[in-house]
Amino acid sequence: MFRFIFIAEPTAGAEQAADIASARVVVWVNDSDKESAEAKARAYIMDCSWVVEKLQSSEHWPDKLCPDQDTQSSELAQYRKAEIRGISALFHARPKVPRPGVYEIRPLGEPLTPGGKQ
Repeated sequence: MFRFIFIAEPTAGAEQAADIASARVVVWVNDSDKESAEAKARAYIMDCSWVVEKLQSSEHWPDKLCPDQDTQSSELAQYRKAEIRGISALFHARPKVPRPGVYEIRPLGEPLTPGGKQ
């Protein structure tokens, strides 16, 4: 299992293009080869109508390093989804209109909430 963190921007074809500037994308890929896993992660992001700007980090995650279900429930859910489906991704969106001290984390397909989450 590999975990990649990318910085990506939506294309005009992405549903969220009107209000999202960029996103930190965490992608889990169930593969034994790092290069193959990264290619799958990049292709998945492109299939969502996003463009990868840069790779922020990549890590190999042996089974013994599976995220702890008590402290990282969203990470564990994504890890388990990748075990079953081969890949999973979570987009942490940044709005186009800057709001000092405010950020928002939301999966794709969820509407922008006024004020975001702090």
